[in-house]
Amino acid sequence: MTPKNFSNTLLDEAVLECWSKLNVTERYFTLMEAWLIWGNNEVLGERHDSWNNLFKCIQFWGKIPDKGLKFTKYDDQQGLGYYPGLHNVALLELFGFLTLQPGKAQEGKGWRIASVERLPLGDAIFMLLFPIGLTGNFDENINVNFGQLQPTLQPFFPEWHNNLILPQQGFTDGIYIFKVSVSKSWRRIAIPAKRELSWLAGTILDAFDFDDDHLYEFIYKDRFGRTCTIGHPYMESPPFADQVRIGDLPLEPGSSMIYHYDFGDNWKFNVQLEAIEPPDNKIKKAKILEIHGDAPQQYWSEDDDWVEDE
Repeated sequence: MTPKNFSNTLLDEAVLECWSKLNVTERYFTLMEAWLIWGNNEVLGERHDSWNNLFKCIQFWGKIPDKGLKFTKYDDQQGLGYYPGLHNVALLELFGFLTLQPGKAQEGKGWRIASVERLPLGDAIFMLLFPIGLTGNFDENINVNFGQLQPTLQPFFPEWHNNLILPQQGFTDGIYIFKVSVSKSWRRIAIPAKRELSWLAGTILDAFDFDDDHLYEFIYKDRFGRTCTIGHPYMESPPFADQVRIGDLPLEPGSSMIYHYDFGDNWKFNVQLEAIEPPDNKIKKAKILEIHGDAPQQYWSEDDDWVEDE
């Protein structure tokens, strides 16, 4: 891969141009919001955590006494790995909120922290952000919009005028080709981008001879590594599958979703986008292109022989 291709693959040129126009203060707070507001454990390859970093750091901050925290041995610092997380401790130091004293690391035991102590900047910032940290659920938003903390902090940092602007996901027209797999069978399905996600849900059930008497959700990761769900129209929380078009999904060929059907029997279909072909006005509905393998039996009873998937 050439450097040019590498750049085009990993960098969003529009975002980079916007970033280059921000001053030092604006960049500092953009990075701070990316961490405290929008950051999550999934980006680091960890399991999803319902508490955002701002909440965890504020809670941790309140547990640091004026004289600081000291950890005389590894066992004393073990709790930091879980709350607020060692990555948050490192970032608290990087942003100038606290100072830490490293200890002598031992082989196989990881980072050794001897002590942490609050700094005045951290005290001031978290005092201002305390109400936001306890009530804000920014990480649940579908779209990332920087500048959430600007109304609170700008009076103290008047040079903060602009924020990083991220292009919102647009509609991608075409015919989407999905390979849907479950157990040892798979189906290839074509569906127009203008059809709602509920059409794909129904087509998957038809393709595997499943009934449609249960709730479902589609699960995928967005470009920030966050897990997103789109649910059955009868579920309580939006977004709903009958309101989201296929072409609205932030999917590229090669990426996958999970179609989670029947929360009792817990069927999980892997839905991989193989290609996006040019729009074709002759194709107005979903179409099953290929069938491979016998569909699994939807319901199991005691009279049936149980065969566990390999």
